[in-house]
Amino acid sequence: MGGLKVAGSPGPAGVLMDTQPETRPATSYWRDPAVWLLVLGAILFRVLYNLALHPDGHAPVTFVIDEQEYFGAAHLLGEGRGFSFYDTFIWVRPSLYTMLLGGILRISGTAYLYLPVLLIQSGLSALSLLPVGRLAEVIVGRRAARWTLFLGAIYLPLTLFAGLLLSETLFVFFFTYALLCLWNAHVTLCVGAERKRWWWVGGAGILLGCAALTRSTALAFIPIAVIWLVLSVPRPVGLRLRMSGGALLLVVGVATILPITVRNYEAYHKFIPVDTTAGYNLWLGSQGARDEERLRADQLAVADQADRQSYAISKAWENISHDPAAFVRKGLKESLDLWRPLLSAEENATKGYPSGRVPAWHLISLLLLDTVLYVCILVLAVMGLAFTITNPLKWLMGGWVLLWVAMSFAFFAVTRFRLPVVVSLLPWAGAGLGCLQGRTWRLARLPITVRAASASALLG
Repeated sequence: MGGLKVAGSPGPAGVLMDTQPETRPATSYWRDPAVWLLVLGAILFRVLYNLALHPDGHAPVTFVIDEQEYFGAAHLLGEGRGFSFYDTFIWVRPSLYTMLLGGILRISGTAYLYLPVLLIQSGLSALSLLPVGRLAEVIVGRRAARWTLFLGAIYLPLTLFAGLLLSETLFVFFFTYALLCLWNAHVTLCVGAERKRWWWVGGAGILLGCAALTRSTALAFIPIAVIWLVLSVPRPVGLRLRMSGGALLLVVGVATILPITVRNYEAYHKFIPVDTTAGYNLWLGSQGARDEERLRADQLAVADQADRQSYAISKAWENISHDPAAFVRKGLKESLDLWRPLLSAEENATKGYPSGRVPAWHLISLLLLDTVLYVCILVLAVMGLAFTITNPLKWLMGGWVLLWVAMSFAFFAVTRFRLPVVVSLLPWAGAGLGCLQGRTWRLARLPITVRAASASALLG
């Protein structure tokens, strides 16, 4: 977006950046050849890596985690049978990824073809890097933007999820563009760009709504984004204008999910905004993520989907109230587990590696481009937060990270839950590299939410 201030000049909130000035590039971010070369490289890396890792075309027999569920639901949708898969499943899942996958299957005649899925998801994954790179440019400059794109291009979990039938890639796509729209909404509210501000606010609402229809965690982020938008705009901007922006964001976000809410009501005759996964996961988490087969059987014994949600929540509350201290201990452990690398995570496709059934190059890649690079991103992100601009984005990022920590505390932590968190840290990691390259070390004041999030990451 034109008109944003570069490093060394007052930002939209009137705060001077803490880094050294960077020469303003001759071309805009969106026309920078290096930016698009990095995106193209990311697409090629994702496609070629997954084709090499899945020479069988990722046959259904090799599906992991929730792939079988998504494939079954999408197959029925592609056949024109709607979301009937979830009428007899343990929960109702957010529907947008099922719709994407079902559309691909329908175009291919409901036959499972891996390559179209891989190509589309690799494109979405690579394009998700553009907004985080742009945010890095806002924070420090073009140098940081290119570093951010490079880190995201080679970060292996983003590549692996692009090759799996899971919703993470689509969710990250919507979330990253929502972040950019929120920032642009903040800027236009600050500078009084009357024609643009409502478009950016509305766009952020639509994208957050789409993210919630992909993974319902984004539902809890919508009020955080509303509060941030209202409070991050400086006081010289009238309260009425700031409240109008927050209200529009909320209304558009809710309106985006409304069609699915209506569909759920027509199908199950109960109010289900998006999904019913929270109740079951809370119940499972309250038992320390154990005895899942029995929980599934008990859940399926309840006929109605909405009643299953209520039943699961009641059972979870029984466990929590019986031993609150154990639940707190479990929550603290899971909050730290969110940050810990795990080679044996199912999405890493390492099953059978002790017997040599996993290529050595993949294990080496997991070590270098997942575990080592992940630690580097965390350290660089903390540096970027500490030594760069005093920026309202730090509050927004801190709220997002702490939301996932809270979700891990209440439910449980698995490594794939960390992916949206790492993506939100990429601009700050790029900024950290920019600081190292520019040798700028002036300490910035951090919001309390960012300090808490950084402490949680480093302790993990």
